[in-house]
Amino acid sequence: MEQAKKQIDIKKDQEDNLSWQASFFDNAQEAFIIFDKDLRFVDVNQSFLQVLHFKKKQVVGKLITDIIPGLEETARYRIYQKVIRTGIPEIIDNVVPHPSIGNYSTRIHAFKVGDGLGVAAIDITDLKDAIEELNTFSYKASHDMRSPLATIMGL
Repeated sequence: MEQAKKQIDIKKDQEDNLSWQASFFDNAQEAFIIFDKDLRFVDVNQSFLQVLHFKKKQVVGKLITDIIPGLEETARYRIYQKVIRTGIPEIIDNVVPHPSIGNYSTRIHAFKVGDGLGVAAIDITDLKDAIEELNTFSYKASHDMRSPLATIMGL
């Protein structure tokens, strides 16, 4: 009797873990994608679907090249294949042209999941823009300081 109760408790704990894992997966800000070894979509979260304006049934079961034509010619595709082959995770900064919002930058973390691939991607466009503005400010500030410093040094 005690053994049966322990097994029921273990099963309930496992179900609770699956429930909070599914909740985390679907409510995360990052886009999460799971691919099989052939780079066929196994699962995607809501964040991914919102960014690309797809419904889950439009992507699950499809090859990545069906959803993103021409990807097989890119370094990112080769990196995905390498991660599946070697199991060594990779981080990729990627700029994606978008017809209505211009370019946006993503940071992609590709890692082995089972015999397939897991991808976590986050939009870093604002970060890239802030770095660009800071670099421009630094360049202008150092350029504007050059003449007064040269005058002071001359004195």
